[in-house]
Amino acid sequence: MQTKISQTLRAKTGVNTLEKDITKLVPVPTKYSLQNEDNSFKVINNQQNEAEQVLTFNFNYGVKGKDIAENLIAILLPTLPEGQKLGIGKINGSGC
Repeated sequence: MQTKISQTLRAKTGVNTLEKDITKLVPVPTKYSLQNEDNSFKVINNQQNEAEQVLTFNFNYGVKGKDIAENLIAILLPTLPEGQKLGIGKINGSGC
């Protein structure tokens, strides 16, 4: 959905107006819209006090762990020399 607030909108005082029209796209979720937000990567200690790496996914609805495992692709990237950055093109092989 797109919303638009006209520049002629005035504050209650009657003098302040907007500098320009404000137009925004607002996603309208349905009961079937699955969203994924706020993923995190942590290192925690297990019961034997050994460090383990944990990747956490947060969804707006319950998701079965089995379904995540079947649909998740994780790639361990090599360590780059100091000062180099990894771009999307280098990851997917497009060279961009």
